[in-house]
Amino acid sequence: MSDWMGTYSTARGLEAGQDLEMPGPTKWRSVGEVKEQIRKGAVTEETINTSARRVLELARRLGRWDNPEEPPERCVEDPATNALIRDAGADGIALLRNEGGVLPITKTATVAIIGQHATSVVLGGGGSARVDAQHAITLVDGLPMLGYDVKVAAGVPVFGAVPHADPSAVFEVGNTEHTPAPVKIEWFNGPTIGENPSFQEMRPQAEYMIKERWPGHLDKDYCTRITFDLVAPSSGQHLFSAISTGRAVVYIDGVQVFERPQETKLKPESFYFYKRQLERRFTHEMTAGRRYSVRMDSWAADRAILDAPPLNGKMFQGSAVRFYEHIDLAARLREASEAAAACDYAVVCTGTINEIESEGFDRTDMDLTAAEYDMVDAVLAANPDRSAVVNFSGAPVGMAQFADRSPAIVQAWFPGQEMGDSVAAVLSGDVNPGGRLPLSWPRKVEDNPAYDNFPSHNNILRYEEALNVGYRYYDRADVAAKPLFPFGYGLSYTTFAVLGAGITQQRVLFAAADANIGITVTARVQNTGGRAGKVAVQFYVADCNSGDAAIGGGGGGGGHARPPKELRAFEKVALEAGEVRDVVLTLDRDCVSCYDAARMCWEARPGAYKVLVGLSSADITHSVDLTLDKGFTWTGV
Repeated sequence: MSDWMGTYSTARGLEAGQDLEMPGPTKWRSVGEVKEQIRKGAVTEETINTSARRVLELARRLGRWDNPEEPPERCVEDPATNALIRDAGADGIALLRNEGGVLPITKTATVAIIGQHATSVVLGGGGSARVDAQHAITLVDGLPMLGYDVKVAAGVPVFGAVPHADPSAVFEVGNTEHTPAPVKIEWFNGPTIGENPSFQEMRPQAEYMIKERWPGHLDKDYCTRITFDLVAPSSGQHLFSAISTGRAVVYIDGVQVFERPQETKLKPESFYFYKRQLERRFTHEMTAGRRYSVRMDSWAADRAILDAPPLNGKMFQGSAVRFYEHIDLAARLREASEAAAACDYAVVCTGTINEIESEGFDRTDMDLTAAEYDMVDAVLAANPDRSAVVNFSGAPVGMAQFADRSPAIVQAWFPGQEMGDSVAAVLSGDVNPGGRLPLSWPRKVEDNPAYDNFPSHNNILRYEEALNVGYRYYDRADVAAKPLFPFGYGLSYTTFAVLGAGITQQRVLFAAADANIGITVTARVQNTGGRAGKVAVQFYVADCNSGDAAIGGGGGGGGHARPPKELRAFEKVALEAGEVRDVVLTLDRDCVSCYDAARMCWEARPGAYKVLVGLSSADITHSVDLTLDKGFTWTGV
């Protein structure tokens, strides 16, 4: 099956074995279009039958013939699963800086916990990565459960598009009691609000989206009216946003306060992925405790825009009106500073959210918000010796702005619903951090090897970095930029050392059919510190022939020279204090092979190689030589 809107042909997709175009209704596989492709000889009836048979066979295997109804979703709380999530989250956390052993936090200390990411949980990235959690444990929940005396400061807000109003402030029109679905959405066929009513519903939030399946009660030319009451949580110029794929008008207490015109630059999934680009913001003066009537009228997207490229009639349509209470950033920064100064330790939490990191689009930069940097600066100034920055993101963010000033930096990623317990376990020392970076962490976005080719030009994206991705790029002698934190890097509350490395034989001659060449490399590693911990021993292979012509004479990797070294294996081992262990790697043909794109095969060139052993891509401590007497090619995986 295709990704959503990820196919661009009829015959080519079918002949390649793509059985299902998503989403429906189909754009490329109507009965008429498929018949036309058969008539032209672009696809055969046999191909169509084979594809249909595979879909039907899948339905049979899943039991859909016997029970065509979708079973209801169910949620089962399992303590063992929760423990697994908690442990996995803690094990993945990477300690990036720990000057003077400021972490772990002593159990008798007072701790300031600062920032939006401490009081809420970002479960993961946006788009299809989003899942509902059974519960969410924040860091504000987790640290006190370990006995810490904490002081909480809200920090600065972090969002992409303006968030929805807090449920505590939203009421059904005329109702003084809270209800689970206080927002009324009325649907009308035609362009006139209030005429030809089609349907009405109550929803928890002031938003709707029409995705793959068009509502049977609704014409393509439609309009909606969204209404609810909003009680202002405080006095001030509060922030609203109107998000719509069509024209929208917002009224407060019956008076028009904002109009969002028809957006002319739309993408098929603008409302799903690009709300920040789609929204238009405005402010409105409000008085604390006063009840306001909010109404948003919206219309279907203009047909001329909808039917033209790149939409060609397919787009998720939707509208939303959102609200965010006015925040006095200066006061929030003072509060953060005062909390940090009043406690023994300060933990300031930064990061992204699912509207900043998501499928469907690329980030244009890797910076945190300006207010987050101000918050970090305020905390470090107030408590310069015992502060830790804990960052929550799925990809690198700009840390060079504070990396040399923050005593500790912890990369927590998105550890899931048990976040608070996972992070608290590491900060307290109950868990010794064993996470290692699966990527190189740039100092700034311009240091990325793909930077010069982003964004694409005329929808053509050039992968000119070729094989030089991540550490393969930064390792090159002609690259001045070095990462802030290298690939495979991560600290621990103990220390480790690679004591030596050996190989069973240095010269080898073997047939291409031999997946295992029968050579083992051994690295002796020791926990040289005072407590148990985990270390990731990394094995890289360097092709010492890479100064020659590119593999395949213009083939392997598109005619590009091999990178200085490439990770071929790693093993994470748990060692008690003082323990020494041999970590053994068995080499296979993958370790000396590179794909030759021109000849469509793998090639291992004869000559000299080095097996490099270390604790990160930038911390190689030992190497052993290997000579391949005879080259060969092979296919498969």
